[in-house]
Amino acid sequence: MSKERLSKEKVESKRRESGKKTPRSGSAETSTARSSKGKSVTGVSPCDGSVDSKEISNHLVALKYYHGMMPREEIEDLLKNDGDFLLRKTEVTKVPRISISVMYNRRIRHILISNLEGQWTIRGVKKKEISELIEHHMKQKVPVQSDGALLLNPISRPDFYMLHDDIILGDKLGSGAFGAVHKGVLKKDGKTIDVAVKLLKGAVKKRNRANFIKEAHIMYLFHHRNVVQIYGIAPQEEPLMIVLELCPGGCLRKHLQKNKDITEKRLISYVKDAVRGLCYLALRRVIHRDIAARNCLLGKEDDVKISDFGLSCQGEKFKIEKGSRVPVKWLAPETFKDGVFTSKTDVWSFGVMTWEIFNRCATEPFPKDSSKTARAKICSGKTALEIPPDTPQAMKDLMKKCWIQDPEIRPSFEELFQLLCPDEPVPIEDDKRILEGMEEITKHIEPSEYIFKNHGIF
Repeated sequence: MSKERLSKEKVESKRRESGKKTPRSGSAETSTARSSKGKSVTGVSPCDGSVDSKEISNHLVALKYYHGMMPREEIEDLLKNDGDFLLRKTEVTKVPRISISVMYNRRIRHILISNLEGQWTIRGVKKKEISELIEHHMKQKVPVQSDGALLLNPISRPDFYMLHDDIILGDKLGSGAFGAVHKGVLKKDGKTIDVAVKLLKGAVKKRNRANFIKEAHIMYLFHHRNVVQIYGIAPQEEPLMIVLELCPGGCLRKHLQKNKDITEKRLISYVKDAVRGLCYLALRRVIHRDIAARNCLLGKEDDVKISDFGLSCQGEKFKIEKGSRVPVKWLAPETFKDGVFTSKTDVWSFGVMTWEIFNRCATEPFPKDSSKTARAKICSGKTALEIPPDTPQAMKDLMKKCWIQDPEIRPSFEELFQLLCPDEPVPIEDDKRILEGMEEITKHIEPSEYIFKNHGIF
């Protein structure tokens, strides 16, 4: 056996022991693969260029064109012209890496920056700091890829993005599908604002991280007193945070459970608040998909605000896959039969939430029934839930309208709004930006894998 072959086998043995793969013959420091959407992705060995030090994070945050842990689907809409680029953090085999996203020849490339011997490098150009590397490629017009892609115009972070240093976390308020929710303080424009902060914590899949960020983008488009408002998102480092309006009254469900002496007038007011917010959303073609008392909060004036948009989507219809976890006892019959969610399925769920309000959330819907039995009752064609006897007749009629089996006959949220708030103007679509933004934000949404306490398998 030749010395050359022995030498190669020793190298291969050492690589196996260290857990590294041997590069293919003729491979370079970087390799290019094609993503499922036809965009090129240039990568390096995941052990090179990992980003896990506070010093590196602080350096990156100081760069206005660093967008943090934003998924590629979110940032691609920001890159419109050849040479537009930004930096973001991604993961390669669970190792944090820095990527340049750049538009060139009407196609977006995602290029990983490697770190060799303490220097950041792209195609042989090495610099001590990432900012120096970027500036060199901009000033010298050096391509970052062999096809000639240039860095011409850095795209700054939107005002919607916030820095972790501007957010002070306080006491924990509760937990949600993504993680914990804390009371907090936001430092903005020299002022401090009391806020709620939703944190994405723990080991999460990329898809769930993307949906967490999409939830924030969806909420940012809405401005209505009966929809929880959002101040922004902090995506620069972990944990990712969504900064929200603080609702001091807390969860509607818990409030009803603790206060059994709430007047009938106040309960009706809660229902009206909810329909105001839901009509506003429906007219913007938003399907909430998880309307329930647990997903409503109470503001400073004891007014109901729709919250938790983790399952929301935009459009006329959303179809789920078999095996998805869904809030069975709040679902409309057509969801069981056809696996679809529409604005009319939200109307059915609103009827169930109205039942919860007048039941004062003493129990969940169908308290004695399994999910299977509840499903059979919902699809039976009869009034599925026994309405509390002390419910005012107008509210009984409302629930029955919401529970009409045929979605074509079931009223819309606009009709329910006009029924409950006849003297108020309908919150018509008055902002073109909202619909355009919804199209961009939700076109990539995928079914979530979140697991909910009140949810069962579809």
